[in-house]
Amino acid sequence: MKYFWLGGILLGKGSTIMPGNWVRIVRSTPGHHWALLEEVFENIRRASFPELPSRGESLFICEDRESALEFQRKGNRAADILYEVELVSESANSAHLDVAIINPFEPGSGRPLTSVELANQAVQYWSSSTSDSFTLPEILTESSIRILRKNTEPQK
Repeated sequence: MKYFWLGGILLGKGSTIMPGNWVRIVRSTPGHHWALLEEVFENIRRASFPELPSRGESLFICEDRESALEFQRKGNRAADILYEVELVSESANSAHLDVAIINPFEPGSGRPLTSVELANQAVQYWSSSTSDSFTLPEILTESSIRILRKNTEPQK
């Protein structure tokens, strides 16, 4: 099955992307504004949703091009390249979640959320795995992915 993934570097057909890079970057970057969010989300996952894949050991992909482009716009990732990809392991632990729930800042004011507010947000995010409708769907997968091609269709 074909999926879509955003990456910051040029990659060729057949390149394999390993899971876990996002949280590796967050944890190794001093003062990264997502560090507390990722820690809180992982603590909530371990305690209440252990069957779901860890964000720290996963990749974030989209089922369709439109969702990936929306994620790119909302995530301020204009320089990223959109790739069509496939899972290396179809049987890897994966979950459909609503990434629109995640925001480490209070809408409107820009105030960083407290750990309690982030914990409430984490429960909503992990609970979205049982939903049938998503504002901005993403697939969290512990599988590596393989690049099929760079998506060269014009953006809308």
